[in-house]
Amino acid sequence: MSFSSELTLAKDIFVAKEHLQDSGSQIIALVQQYSTQIETLQLQINQRDELLRDLSDKLRRKNTENVSLRNNLLEAQDIIATVELSRDEMIADLTQVSVDTQLLEANLQHAITEKTLLESELASRLTEIVELNMLNNELESQIVRENSDRDDNTTLFDRSDTQELTTSVLGSIQKDKETQAGMSQSLSLSSGREVYIRHQFSGHLRHNLADKVITALRQSCCITLVIVSLLVMIIAASIFVTAAINRSTAGEALDVLITRLTT
Repeated sequence: MSFSSELTLAKDIFVAKEHLQDSGSQIIALVQQYSTQIETLQLQINQRDELLRDLSDKLRRKNTENVSLRNNLLEAQDIIATVELSRDEMIADLTQVSVDTQLLEANLQHAITEKTLLESELASRLTEIVELNMLNNELESQIVRENSDRDDNTTLFDRSDTQELTTSVLGSIQKDKETQAGMSQSLSLSSGREVYIRHQFSGHLRHNLADKVITALRQSCCITLVIVSLLVMIIAASIFVTAAINRSTAGEALDVLITRLTT
């Protein structure tokens, strides 16, 4: 090999060596740069891992909250269903209360009507009793005057009989007044009870007076006084007054009274 060739080879080797040195420096620089980038990337990866863990924790908390909200929603739905059922029951109860109220109002109105009728009948009965008392006093005086004019042999009853009949009649009238007072106290009863009392009172009063009239007639034979004293109706009393004034027979007056009492 010649000297020039060796020189050229040495020169190429030197150039190659410098080139290798430059390349090595570049490689080292690149390695350092890559190491820095790797460290930066590792740091970013760690930060992202932390973010992922935070997000995972938040996701778990959200899932827990969602489960709780779902349970609360189910409970709310149950409560709503219960409230709707209670509302339907309350509506049904209100409807029934309305119906019961209407029935009570109807019963109350009926009771008020019956009470008004009962009060009217009571006033009528009291009026009849007052008129009967007045008529009894008048006719008792008239009978006393008639008895004083009669002969002792034709007298149908004596003073004691008259007093006994008068006491019996007044006792009957007093008992009728007590019955009227009891009837007045029964005005606060229910309508069915008022109707029952009114019916019983009417029948009792009529039959009681009739029995007393017949008993007094049989005991004292004073037909005229008993007919006038125990008249229940104003028409019967007026008929008896007419019969007494016209000096009708006792049998005719008794027939009139019995007819009135049995009708």
